[in-house]
Amino acid sequence: MDLILMIDTSGSMSGQKIASVYDSIENLMESLCGYNNLVEPVNCCVQLYSRDVIWLYNTMIPVIDFKWSLPECTGMTSMGEACSTLAAFIESNNIGDNLKILIITDGCPTDDFEEGMDKLQKTKGFVSADKFALAIGEEADIASLLSFTGDESKIYRPNTIEDLFDSIINGENVWPDNNAQPVDTSIPTETDDEWE
Repeated sequence: MDLILMIDTSGSMSGQKIASVYDSIENLMESLCGYNNLVEPVNCCVQLYSRDVIWLYNTMIPVIDFKWSLPECTGMTSMGEACSTLAAFIESNNIGDNLKILIITDGCPTDDFEEGMDKLQKTKGFVSADKFALAIGEEADIASLLSFTGDESKIYRPNTIEDLFDSIINGENVWPDNNAQPVDTSIPTETDDEWE
């Protein structure tokens, strides 16, 4: 299994939001190490996106080798650039057929999101991947997340992030929504991100 996490590190994610995401991903990676040893090999990579897009590694790595630290959250939400960079990453890496992608955000794209999505839709590995989104808070742009996942039922607002992540360990092809809350499809009118 290959897993790519795309994590919003814009200014509005600072504080408790990013701390909760960080703790949950630490727990996820620990659980995936057990899954890796008992069930099948797991490779992963994490992309952090705000004003800039940063890959924690240049390629997919075994989950047992994954290390990271709590990121600083600042700047805007360059989700379009994140998608463009994801397309290039998928094309340049040897990723297996069982690819899962999870994008996490609490806001709206502040750049050309449509351009980034256009590149992704032309990327074979993205089209065939299982794609999910975690919308944190009421300002998350559901319309953009729907464009990413292609399926409203794959956009989650779980009671806890662990509820969503735990289903990865269970080997489900579709993460269960028994802990999800209904998605608000209204478009937010403002964002907490700040220009710097």
